[in-house]
Amino acid sequence: QSLASLEQASHHVLADSIIRAARGRQLMLSHPHGVHEYRGAGLKGQVGNVSVLAGSRMLVLAGRPLPRWTLCGEEQYRNEPVLRVFVAFDGRLAGVFTFGDALRADARDAL
Repeated sequence: QSLASLEQASHHVLADSIIRAARGRQLMLSHPHGVHEYRGAGLKGQVGNVSVLAGSRMLVLAGRPLPRWTLCGEEQYRNEPVLRVFVAFDGRLAGVFTFGDALRADARDAL
C-alpha cells in the first residue's frame, strides 16, 4: 500500500503495474509528499508519517549487506531476467518485490 502510494509519483514503467495491483486489492492509496526521484535507481518520499524509499539494491541498502531473510529470494532469482525493487520504511528494509515477464509465443517473429 505504501509502495503503491509512493509509485503514484513515479515515471517508471512498472509504477502503473504496482498501482493497479494495489487498487485491484481494494487498497486505499495516499498522496505522497516530498518525493525525490533518483533517475534509473528509484525514489523516496513521505507516505503518511512514514519515509518510503524504493528502488535498486544499491540505492536502498547503500552498500549494507542483504538481511538473512532476503537470501532465499536472491538465490532463487540470481540468474533470471527479473527486476528487483527493494523497499524500506523509515530506513529499514521492509520487502523486496521481484518482477519478471515471460516472452510471448510470437516474440521470435518480431525479432
